[in-house]
Amino acid sequence: MIAFRSQINYLHKDFTTSASLSHAIYGVVLLIMPIQPVHGLVQKTMKTLSSETVYKGKVFDVRRDRVADSGVEYDRDIVVHSGSCVIVAVYPDNTVALVRQYRHAAQMHLLELPAGTLEPDEDALEGAKRELEEEVGVTAKDWKKLCEFYVSPGFLTEKMYVYMASDLTETAQALEDDEILTVERIPIKNAILMSQEGQIQDAKTIVGIMFADRMLSN
Repeated sequence: MIAFRSQINYLHKDFTTSASLSHAIYGVVLLIMPIQPVHGLVQKTMKTLSSETVYKGKVFDVRRDRVADSGVEYDRDIVVHSGSCVIVAVYPDNTVALVRQYRHAAQMHLLELPAGTLEPDEDALEGAKRELEEEVGVTAKDWKKLCEFYVSPGFLTEKMYVYMASDLTETAQALEDDEILTVERIPIKNAILMSQEGQIQDAKTIVGIMFADRMLSN
C-alpha cells in the first residue's frame, strides 16, 4: 500500500508541476505494471460455452461468444483482429515520420505514426520493418520495442506492438492502391505538444511518441 501511494504521489506531483503528459503516462504505466496475476482468476470464473463467426471481412471477423460467469450467462460480440505494428521512425535531428491520411470512420484526415495490420502469426518486428519501408520509404538498422497494448479489449482482440526505429536509410515507398498518404517529418517535442492540443488525435500515435520521447530523454 505504501508503494502504491508513492506512485500516485509521484504521478500527481509530476503532472501538476511540469505539466508533462509524457511523464504522466509513464507514471500510469509504472502504477499499473505490478498488477499482473489476473489471468488465473479469469480462468476460474469465466467459461466460453459456445462460439460462432457471424461475419468474415477483409481486415477483421466478428465472433459471437456465449459466456458463463459466476452463474450468469450472456453473449459477447468480439471483433477478431490479427494485431498491428506501429513504428516511431526517428531521424538524427530528432524529427519523427508521421503520415497524414483520410480515415473514413473519423470522417477526417488524421496525422499518425506509420502502422499496419500483421498477417496471422506474423512476427511483429518483421511486420514493422515491412510497414516502415512501404509507408515511409526508409529502412532502419536499429530497432527497439517500446510497448504493446490492447486497443479496446472490451470487444476487440487487436493488440498493437510499438517499435522505435533509427539509423534510417532512404529507399522507396511501396504503397497499396488504397493507401493515399503524405509523409511529414515533425520534431518529436512538437508532436507531443500537438497531441496535448488536439492536433494529433490518434491513440497509437500519442502512445508511441510519448514512449519514444521518454526513451530518447534517458
